[in-house]
Amino acid sequence: MKSTHQQILEILAKADHVEIDLRRERNGRIITIRSYVIDVMMEHDRKHALEIEQWRKELDQSIDPEGIKSTWIHNQADFWAALEGLTEADLLDKAAVGGWSVKDVVGHLADWEQLILKAAYHIYDPSEPEVPVPGESIEEINQTLAAKRKDNAWQSERKYLRETQLALSEFLARLKPGDCRLRGPYPWPDDQGTLAELISHASEHYVDHLPDLERWRKKILSKRPPSKPWVRWVADEEATGLLKKEYEAAVKRVDRVWNIVRIMSLNPVALQSSMRLYDAIVHRATKVLGRAEREMIAVVVSQINNCFYSIQAHLHDLREEVDDAELVDRIAENWRTAGLPKHTQIALAFAEKMTRTPSQMSQQDIRDLRRAGFADQDIHDIVQIAAYFNYINRVADALGVPPEDFMAPWPREDGGW
Repeated sequence: MKSTHQQILEILAKADHVEIDLRRERNGRIITIRSYVIDVMMEHDRKHALEIEQWRKELDQSIDPEGIKSTWIHNQADFWAALEGLTEADLLDKAAVGGWSVKDVVGHLADWEQLILKAAYHIYDPSEPEVPVPGESIEEINQTLAAKRKDNAWQSERKYLRETQLALSEFLARLKPGDCRLRGPYPWPDDQGTLAELISHASEHYVDHLPDLERWRKKILSKRPPSKPWVRWVADEEATGLLKKEYEAAVKRVDRVWNIVRIMSLNPVALQSSMRLYDAIVHRATKVLGRAEREMIAVVVSQINNCFYSIQAHLHDLREEVDDAELVDRIAENWRTAGLPKHTQIALAFAEKMTRTPSQMSQQDIRDLRRAGFADQDIHDIVQIAAYFNYINRVADALGVPPEDFMAPWPREDGGW
């Protein structure tokens, strides 16, 4: 379709009237009506072209690739956190989100993230196939995609989203400065834009669904009867003196008083000593023994001891330290096949041997750690962390520490949680 300017220019070019080409003076210049109109339109076009170019430059300057990646990671982490503590029955309940179950939402997010990922491949490399838009409207696309996965199991949908997130994460990792400004078609009707905007759509999609999921989780957790420990503890509002200081320190450290802290409230001095040791060995990091590796030791020792509280608590903490949620899932399933670095595997094997067969520890075990790159202070901390969690696992299980509100209830042979 021709622009209005083009049409006017064609009319002027064909016009044959003496007045149009009559020469006259205007502001010291000799012009004709024809030349004047053409000059005005050309100046108008030039002005708007400059404005558009300035807008494009400002848009390019506003694109923050690292910020886009960071926001996407943060939003997906918030999404998974909103599912913590929900049982499979909770996840399959159609009352969760306006006729959708949490499983449906997870599949829905995975479907759209797959479409966005394929569109991103094409924008990044036009030789990749363009994604066909699977419907004439968003509603039609949602219905089509939902029909294809309606019989999928929860585990299948969860794996689908995790794998899609991993693929998108790998794609984002290979982007170079400037790639986010590439432009191309989007996988929904009549839209296109930059790669940056496309990835932002994926990130914002989690935010769109998060309030409904958080309301559902809050509703489910509010119906559960409050769990109680097997011995008395001091409530937060009743704490005084040293215990009050320890509770306040816990909130300052991790924004809450965990139940494992409350369970030691009848002996504030012992609680203080335990927390000082915990902070000194777990809440620190060296070059080869970072915060994540320390949480991994906590998880592995707790798994061997089958301490459900500590397993869930420190998988939760590990997710705070590791951006790769899929890696945390693999560690939870089997750390030996999780794809961890060799030096980390050696540290975890040491902690496992120390937990299972402490009397069989030998100097060779220390040599193995040194060869893996651990300094003697790191080795000391590995031993202390493994020993601490062997101790605290027994405190938790022997006194019946109840689950935190974000944890799923777990079965006990005695009919407890």
